[in-house]
Amino acid sequence: MKEIPLTQGKVALVDDEDYERLAAMGKWCVDKDGYAIKGIRFRCTSGKSCVKIIRMHREILNFPEGLQVDHIDGNVLNNKKSNLRLCTNRENSMNQSKSKRSKNKFKGISIDKRTNRVYAQICVNGKRIHIGTFSDDIEAARAYNKAAAHYFGEFAKLNQI
Repeated sequence: MKEIPLTQGKVALVDDEDYERLAAMGKWCVDKDGYAIKGIRFRCTSGKSCVKIIRMHREILNFPEGLQVDHIDGNVLNNKKSNLRLCTNRENSMNQSKSKRSKNKFKGISIDKRTNRVYAQICVNGKRIHIGTFSDDIEAARAYNKAAAHYFGEFAKLNQI
């Protein structure tokens, strides 16, 4: 494993076999979402200068059209092949982390303000499924984890309890 320096004092982890090729491409940056990217300038058909953005993880896997590259551990700067897998958009959305806007400690749980009870739910194929109502966050988070493992398998992003 080797490190490729990025802007903002960050580094991307890559396999030894990919290091030389990626390093030879020049300077890599960190985009607003935290991914390692590189801008390639070229002449557009209009004659103007255009920029094509390359994401390091996609460059490493040379991914086919219509698929996405998923970081198994959720660290978008860990671009070792053992941490990357091809997936569909639906599979990639299955292992998203808890929303940053959520006020809850765990993914998939909410509090019913009327009853002050915690309920768990999961979204499968665009449909919200009610898992159950529970007396505390931990119990609801465990129920969510069980449902996520059932519906999402290896792509499940489980709560750390």
